[in-house]
Amino acid sequence: FTHRDRFLQKTTISFDASVADFMLPLQAGASIILAKPGGHRDLAYLAQVIREQQVTATQFVPSALRFLVEEPAFTQCTSLRTLIIGGEALDWDTARAIYRLLPNVELGNFYGPSENTDDSTHFVIRRGNLDTGTVPIGRPIANVLCYVLDAAGQLAPIGVPGELHIGGVQLARGYRNR
Repeated sequence: FTHRDRFLQKTTISFDASVADFMLPLQAGASIILAKPGGHRDLAYLAQVIREQQVTATQFVPSALRFLVEEPAFTQCTSLRTLIIGGEALDWDTARAIYRLLPNVELGNFYGPSENTDDSTHFVIRRGNLDTGTVPIGRPIANVLCYVLDAAGQLAPIGVPGELHIGGVQLARGYRNR
């Protein structure tokens, strides 16, 4: 982000993902455009705000994106340069549909549990990718450690399925009263 960006914040502040929606733009001196309460449920309204306010960046969950690419007004959201995607698994078909409608946007797929305030890994989605299935979660972001462990809690060999364990200084250290 730079000071020239305009970030559409539509996530309720009671949801952990809203932290990044506020902090990322503020760190760069960017503008934050606040959607009206409940506006996240109205995709035509969001497309209108993006267009009228010349929004350059925002974030969406994949299930909303699947409907947004069907919203006729979304094709007019040409000010968008950065689309942050997270909260659910993203499929390649949805990513390709976004690039067909908005070829100049950059898509970033983020993954992370609430205990890490939402983002732990990042994957830049490239135009023209012919993969199928689910978009990868990518590599750890700064100050995050990711390990794939087997059932015994040991590092799993490369290519062997396991469970993702996340570490780092920003990770929650348990839960209150637990």
